[in-house]
Amino acid sequence: MKDSKNNLGNKKRAERIEYPAGNRPLIKITPYEFEVENISLTGLKFSFTKKPLLAGWQTGTIIFTSGEKVNIDFIMVSHENGELGMHLLSPLPLDVVSRERNRISSGMLFK
Repeated sequence: MKDSKNNLGNKKRAERIEYPAGNRPLIKITPYEFEVENISLTGLKFSFTKKPLLAGWQTGTIIFTSGEKVNIDFIMVSHENGELGMHLLSPLPLDVVSRERNRISSGMLFK
């Protein structure tokens, strides 16, 4: 998790939760499945080896490290260097994001 005191000029980064490799939530977008690198209330980023064929508004499911699932509607907003960013139509539930942030802060990522 990035500290907003260290990122005063970059609010977008300050709001994101960063996940360590090997212990990341999954995003399922039929027929694809990817590991989420970072997440915020209104978006997320994931990497790929073969670019998925996604255009326009899409639906998917985020499966958090706790096993909690959240259905989402999103649009792809960035693509660079093997990474895709997406913007969510509706923000993720604040309680879900807070629990994830707390799990990372307390070192509870691994079950």
